[in-house]
Amino acid sequence: MKAIFDDLLRPREVVKTKVKAKTSSKPKPKPNAEPRLSRQRKPPEMPADDWQRALRRQFGREHGFELQNLGDSKLAPVFSDFRVSNADSGGHYRVAIHGTASGENLCTCADFATNDLGTCKHIEFTLAKLDARRGGKAALARGFTPP
Repeated sequence: MKAIFDDLLRPREVVKTKVKAKTSSKPKPKPNAEPRLSRQRKPPEMPADDWQRALRRQFGREHGFELQNLGDSKLAPVFSDFRVSNADSGGHYRVAIHGTASGENLCTCADFATNDLGTCKHIEFTLAKLDARRGGKAALARGFTPP
């Protein structure tokens, strides 16, 4: 028993190790990123409709929906009908993308049908995903041209 206590009381070798500085778990904002908006307080300089559109854009871009192109993805990779699914709730909505301006797109969700803003989080999510794809940004900038 004494040997155990002697072992515990014996000074140990100090091993020096480099310790990484703890980094924040929050991702750094991109230089051109829009400022984070509060859902509860409207910025005083922003009209209410713009604030609500920006909130939907913010939520849609941050949410982890799943996106599926319902059209021919080779013929219409950007301007097409999409299915946006929420894995958490099991809900899914049909989104039609025809451009980037408010009112050019359609969604089957109740928010889009009632808000008179011309957008919803599902449309904003889809636009963000399409914008991030190769050639998506240029196609969205050109706009939809019917065949």
